[in-house]
Amino acid sequence: MAAFLGVLSALSIGISDLFGRRLIAASSALTAGATMQLFSLVFVLMVAAATASPIEVAPIGWGGVSGLGLGIGIGFYYTGLVNSSATVVAPIVASFSALIPFCYTLLRGATAGALAIGGAIVVVVGLVLITKGTASAGELRSGVGWGVLSGLGYSLGAIGFVEAADADGWWPAVGQRGAAMVLLFAVAAIRRVRPLPPSGHWRDGVLTGATVAATSLLYLASLAADPTVGVITISSFPAFSVLIGRVFFGDPVRSSQAVGIVAVIVGMAAVSV
Repeated sequence: MAAFLGVLSALSIGISDLFGRRLIAASSALTAGATMQLFSLVFVLMVAAATASPIEVAPIGWGGVSGLGLGIGIGFYYTGLVNSSATVVAPIVASFSALIPFCYTLLRGATAGALAIGGAIVVVVGLVLITKGTASAGELRSGVGWGVLSGLGYSLGAIGFVEAADADGWWPAVGQRGAAMVLLFAVAAIRRVRPLPPSGHWRDGVLTGATVAATSLLYLASLAADPTVGVITISSFPAFSVLIGRVFFGDPVRSSQAVGIVAVIVGMAAVSV
């Protein structure tokens, strides 16, 4: 069940690209990010209220830590894209955001056999193949630092959610999306960027928020079932992003990316078993 929920969560991230990419093209990455967090907060609040989830301060706080980590990860990732290249930054971020939370779950007391550990390594190799390309020496030097900082931010986001997953209900997701929204709206205000979608793109904003809210809720349920499996299966989202980009946007897919997608599937199967 943890693997199934984790894969659905990763798929939700990929689906959010359908609407998020349109929003980015019509505005900016910061506008898209702030809009995404706003509407995702609305949706997770509705779910938490509708299910009468118990309100506990500590899990909401850990959810807030998760949201701040995600916000930091996003910020450094886009900074790396501006100053370097996705071909340098993305593989580092993918590796860190998969391995560090996985190791944390083991240190926290989760158990994993040789097959699961081997599967986690295969997943990371697949993620690197999916996101890796060619880059100049200058891009490499600049991108490594931003990639490491971004990967640490995303890892903090995952660890915060691992700690929050012990709670009953969905309020940790409210804390996560609320903290991320406050952070991104603050950055938008400082940079004088409109945090709301432009006219004609509110539908994209709402749908992006809905899919991202689903990501948080499914991820939380996956971690509650098995944190070790959850952190690895959700890290497979680049594979879904590549596939959706290919199907709906005509993005080219290199042979190494195809191999990486297969590796991610095999690795996730091993972790699940």
